[in-house]
Amino acid sequence: MNDNYSHIICIHPDDTSTSFLSVIGAEIDKHYSTIPANQASHAALIDTIAGYQGTALIIFLGHGSHGSLFGSCDSPSGGKAIFLTLDSTRKLFNGHDVLLVSCNSADFLNKQNSFKNAIGFGNIISSKDEANSEAEFITGVYRDIDTPDIDIFNECFAASVAQAIKLLVNGTILFPELYTYLLYFLNQKINKILLDKSIEKRISIAELLFETRAEMKLF
Repeated sequence: MNDNYSHIICIHPDDTSTSFLSVIGAEIDKHYSTIPANQASHAALIDTIAGYQGTALIIFLGHGSHGSLFGSCDSPSGGKAIFLTLDSTRKLFNGHDVLLVSCNSADFLNKQNSFKNAIGFGNIISSKDEANSEAEFITGVYRDIDTPDIDIFNECFAASVAQAIKLLVNGTILFPELYTYLLYFLNQKINKILLDKSIEKRISIAELLFETRAEMKLF
């Protein structure tokens, strides 16, 4: 029971590349909504959120960019349709608390101000392909990290977010406190990784967690 919100919804477009985020949904099962890869499902969910009265908590888990949030993967092509844009979310997020667990969502949120409170992230490296793209198009430097290492990062990141969201959904904390708890749980994971000498590339994994923590923003 959470008297702080009229509605709580955790949206997760169907996409195998973000399946590691499903542990977040497992912590708040009755509020967790996956979106199948069809236009009707995406439209129906938008209509549902548009009908919310009062302050709702809206959580998005998936891929994002500086100007959009992506929907379910259109298999087998692998293409992702745009689910929400800056224009659509200015109205859809109006007066609500919003957590976007997606790449470049901090910049996305920085371009609007209709929400009540919000948290977004920077460039979350969740696959080897994304690490390579970062090197090729942004930094010019390849990370000393492989898929098994990124899998550890994904597990640590998702578990930290899940722990913090559970406190918020249960009414233990308020949304502005969520930021502090996300920092706390991410710090715990960073320390645990650095102390585990059985993990060969623990420093590279910890750096990814540190960067993700540093780029997270509360609005």
